Amino acid sequence: MEIDSQESSFKPRSTAIITRFLYRMYSLEGLDVDYIFEHAGIDIEQLNDSTARIPHKNLLKMWELAGDLSGDPCFGLNLAAKVPIVPFTAGDYVSMTSKNLREILYSFSQYLKIDSDVVKIKVQINTDFTYILVDLSGGEKPNRHHTDFWLLYIVRYIKGLLGLTVPLASIGFNHEQPKNISAYQGVFNADLKFNNKDNFICYESKYLDTASICGDISMHRFHEALAIKELH
Repeated sequence: MEIDSQESSFKPRSTAIITRFLYRMYSLEGLDVDYIFEHAGIDIEQLNDSTARIPHKNLLKMWELAGDLSGDPCFGLNLAAKVPIVPFTAGDYVSMTSKNLREILYSFSQYLKIDSDVVKIKVQINTDFTYILVDLSGGEKPNRHHTDFWLLYIVRYIKGLLGLTVPLASIGFNHEQPKNISAYQGVFNADLKFNNKDNFICYESKYLDTASICGDISMHRFHEALAIKELH
């Protein structure tokens, strides 16, 4: 069985709400955010507009600059391990109020494009394992900090919704294996795969019906209606 994102016209942009979040997180890390955003070509004034969309190419440059300034070879990974996990859009609230892991993954495949129309999610459900294929490239050369941040963010998001009860089976990255993978081993505690064609997150399929602690059918329907409206 395969759940695929709905086809839509491709616009490589992401909501300014997420960029505003990252601006604050970078600042808390002591980074020169004004320098980063200026050289990434991102107008900070846009961050005050929740309807604004930031070009993906500029966001990748932002991540490149932040990683370089941090001096941390695992900047994206280490940042994702400590930031608060929050919903950004109606689509995130749909996944948050889903009844179980299966519905959470379906919601991801349908509504994460509200956060970013760069993101393409494909869920492959097999007898033993379920794979969430995550394309974050937007047609550009991937940035490792950007990739690592969002894969761990998604893993932490799912883990929180399921009350820390579902172990990660494996995770794959479309970038080369770093010389030191101890940071990856520490945060994921799962089989690590590098140099993959696709980024992926994998769980055993036996956990698909694990109930979400935030499952609420009334709120789910309410936010899904908003999400569908935003997509159209």
